Amino acid sequence: IPPGSRLALIMRSQQSVPPATPALLDASACRSGVGDIAERLNYGLVCFAPTGEILAASSALLGQLGLAQSPEALRALAEFIPLAFLHDVVWGLALWKCSGNFENYRIRLRQTGSGDPATAVLFNVSGFRKDNGEIVSLWQVVSLDQGAAAMVEGSIIGETRVHNITRNYVPQLVERKAREAVRLGKSGLSNERRKVAVLFCDVVGFTSYVERNQDMESIIDTLNSVLRRISASVRSNRGAIDKFMGDCVMALFDSPVDAVLAAINMQSHADDINSLRMRAGQQLLQLRIGVHWGEVVIGNVGTAERLDWTAIGDVVNTASRMEKECRPGATLISTDVREALESAHPGRFCFEDMFGIQVKGKQHTLPVCHVSLAASPGM
Repeated sequence: IPPGSRLALIMRSQQSVPPATPALLDASACRSGVGDIAERLNYGLVCFAPTGEILAASSALLGQLGLAQSPEALRALAEFIPLAFLHDVVWGLALWKCSGNFENYRIRLRQTGSGDPATAVLFNVSGFRKDNGEIVSLWQVVSLDQGAAAMVEGSIIGETRVHNITRNYVPQLVERKAREAVRLGKSGLSNERRKVAVLFCDVVGFTSYVERNQDMESIIDTLNSVLRRISASVRSNRGAIDKFMGDCVMALFDSPVDAVLAAINMQSHADDINSLRMRAGQQLLQLRIGVHWGEVVIGNVGTAERLDWTAIGDVVNTASRMEKECRPGATLISTDVREALESAHPGRFCFEDMFGIQVKGKQHTLPVCHVSLAASPGM
């Protein structure tokens, strides 16, 4: 056998059996199959009237909750169903999904026959609304919870709604890292030390602008129009917004080249905005940008009630200081960033004369320079 080859041995029965031809199941066969699965796996079935009353329930569900097979048990079951479930699924289903289907609703119900009033069953509920408004639901046991003090209703539908509201408030970097953590089976974000380019961008004189124009323009709309373009520049250059601080933005990049390209793109957008504002006789809104490159600690800062997963360290403080020393409408970089740019793309960027700025906590001045794209960038 040649190297790298594989030999597979297949054992065949002495009696040759022709392969079965797959069949396409019709609707009746599908319903029958689903019914068999529900019965064999002891899934519960509950039918609700459009007004919320229970019309019917399977013996499997009653048994899972320790209830007898009787009309009294059905009435007891109705008392167990939390009002939030009826709001979300029975009454709210028509508003939540036009299809009339729902799935993955998590709900806990107290198990009365266990002898322990603190024992509850966690169900995963899916179902659909019939044409006459009745709700047919399938109840699958997920786990038996010991020590639950009372019935606790939990809704994946509700969680989805909350997530849709809050996701835009979560920093991009946190959401990206959270997805990585879940993929790796982790339950939280761990601290890490790595090299990043830190960018600070600030709208020059925005505080005084607000004081002078709060009765003339929508201040929030004006600020957001600027921040949207800043955010788009960060995203298109593979960066992540760490935080918004009023009219100031902090962003992180794996590459100093990407950070500077994002900064130049931000200034280009600002020029477009100011061109329109100038024609309208409005105050110009220029940007100051500082970019530094080096090792930071990215980790959990705060308390259990309010956490930030953010970058801290000398590089962050220095980048913030550089932004404050930057000329309006320009981008200021450190020598570390300049060296990275010259090494990666010789001739692509234009650097002004170096000068020194004083940074808190440092004995010596920090050499910096303003940067822009060269007229004829060399690749």
